[in-house]
Amino acid sequence: MRAAMHAFPNAKYFWYVDQNSMILRSDIDLMSYILKPSSLGPIMLKEQPVLLPYGAIKTYKNVKPEDVSFIITQTTESLNSDSFILRNDVYGRGLLEFWSDPLFRKYPTFVNNVEAALTHLLQWHPVLLSKTSIVPARTICSTHDANGLVLPGQEAYRYHDGDFVVDFKNCGKDFHCESLVDTFYKKMEAAK
Repeated sequence: MRAAMHAFPNAKYFWYVDQNSMILRSDIDLMSYILKPSSLGPIMLKEQPVLLPYGAIKTYKNVKPEDVSFIITQTTESLNSDSFILRNDVYGRGLLEFWSDPLFRKYPTFVNNVEAALTHLLQWHPVLLSKTSIVPARTICSTHDANGLVLPGQEAYRYHDGDFVVDFKNCGKDFHCESLVDTFYKKMEAAK
């Protein structure tokens, strides 16, 4: 993401999509879908705990959508860094610099856990939290479970036909990614 920001300094937004995710809808214009304040405002999760389920630090209720520089979703356990949108402004670049700082990343409880590091940033740096919006998972990062297991309370995070992006969170752990991606690709082609 940092390299992209340096390569394209005039771009207004950057969208990170993990290698285990797949964009399924080419008919959606990202700007009108989520980036315009009139689109983002109604779906912002205000007073949403940053650390689920009952975290004391929550997103602010008075954040205006035009002031948001970081858009992210959550899973039932944590923030989901598999798909997020970052504005190319001082707050977006600052968040990315803090998040990728080697001293910060080597902190013992954050090693190999980018979500824990990001949660810490948002909980302890109110300026960054004031520029952040958590949106419903299905907006830009529906999670697919190959085992078909949907526990109570997880339905809002799970992929449904017609969703914009599907995230194969555990791809490679319990199932074959290639056949799964092929299945979704065929669905996508059939919908055209």
